[in-house]
Amino acid sequence: MQRRLTIALVSTALISILLVGFGVLAMAQLSARSNAERDVTRSLNVLSDFLSGPNRSPRQIETLLSGSRGNLNLESLERVAVGEDGAINSLARRRLNDNDSLPDVRLNEEQLELFNNDGTVMISDSGTVYGLRAVNVQSAVGQDPVDIAVLASKQVRPVTSQTLAWFVLSSLVVLVGALLGGYWLARRFSEPIKEIQSATAAIAAGDLAVRVDPTGSDEVTDLGHEVNRMAADLERSKALDRQFLMSVSHDLRTPLTAITGFAEGLADGAVTDPQNAGVVIGSHAARLDRLVGDLLDLARLDANRFRLNARAFDLSVLVGRTIAGLTNQASMHSITLVREGTESLMVNADPDRTDQAIANLVDNAIKFASSTIRVTVKQRENMAVVSVHDDGPGIPAQDLPHVFDRLYTGKAQPDRAENPTGLGLAIVRELAGAMGGNVEANNHPDGGALLSLALPIVAPGAEQQPADAQATAASEAPSAN
Repeated sequence: MQRRLTIALVSTALISILLVGFGVLAMAQLSARSNAERDVTRSLNVLSDFLSGPNRSPRQIETLLSGSRGNLNLESLERVAVGEDGAINSLARRRLNDNDSLPDVRLNEEQLELFNNDGTVMISDSGTVYGLRAVNVQSAVGQDPVDIAVLASKQVRPVTSQTLAWFVLSSLVVLVGALLGGYWLARRFSEPIKEIQSATAAIAAGDLAVRVDPTGSDEVTDLGHEVNRMAADLERSKALDRQFLMSVSHDLRTPLTAITGFAEGLADGAVTDPQNAGVVIGSHAARLDRLVGDLLDLARLDANRFRLNARAFDLSVLVGRTIAGLTNQASMHSITLVREGTESLMVNADPDRTDQAIANLVDNAIKFASSTIRVTVKQRENMAVVSVHDDGPGIPAQDLPHVFDRLYTGKAQPDRAENPTGLGLAIVRELAGAMGGNVEANNHPDGGALLSLALPIVAPGAEQQPADAQATAASEAPSAN
């Protein structure tokens, strides 16, 4: 990459030199021609005033033209005849400059008109500029002036070899500077990219602790920060996976150990109270069933194979039914469930999955609440929001962004926790996203945690939408992850 960047920069410099050089040479040539035309025009104006004196014989005119050529720094200066067809013919008895020749051109109608109106006609022939003008000459006192045609020429000075030499020398200096500068810039650009390449190769090989040291404020620096962020996320994800395996292993081992122990006791006849043993085995089996069910739900949501039977229903009615079903569970822990807000709010979602999400929110609140849990249903813009507020210790600030992350275990651990894997709230977020809603986690101003589930309100007139169409739309909704 470094070699390619150096070649690209030097090539750019070379092309720029050539373009600028040819441009300057062309402009210099145009400027030289323009200067020659201006000199010829000025010389003819001076001659026009000088030759307009009295008693100018043809011989005197020829002598004056011969003497003025050198003074005016002209290549040639002589009297010519201009025919009606625009042809130019010399009238001098001898050519004033044997190395010069008349331009092999004929004046066109526009040039003839300009010449007849005492204007200067400019003619370019190879590297020479010609100026043709009619001059009024009074040949004798008392006689009318006559017009004679005077032709002046001046050579356009080409670019000298010295100028070309300086141009070549300066081009070489610029190319050497471009080569050194290009090598330095290419090295500066490529080294961070090489470092990033090495880091990504190490990450791909499993070394998630590797980091790059980005400096500056350009795009390569931003890329370095993104690589570091990716590595940190992967490292955290790997740690969460490890934590998940440990948590699931613990959650599976505890009920399995209890079930195995009681089963062996029953088989050996060592259990004196078979009825109590059956209750314990059933309780632990239910715990296993909940854990496996949560894992299956998350797997289906990740694979977008979680079927939703969406339809329009009253969220307030469903919340009331869900709270009634959880009252006994809350009472076992001396927790009072209080429902606030009975406004009828129609939403388009899966009632069963909505019930599951709300139950998970309340179940999580039961683990942390001291005495009371308040469940509120209200409208916020075009969303129906179910808020669950407990009077527990609240959520630490560092845990707030991760409350709904799967496998996340916060700093504050609840006293009443049956499965510390954190799958319940993760399922709430996934279900909310699949049904077009969202979740939020905050601390209530009066203390305790405030978790909210928001679902879109059914637009007026949409309550009668066919259930099949709604189910199809909901089942095709993308997962929150």
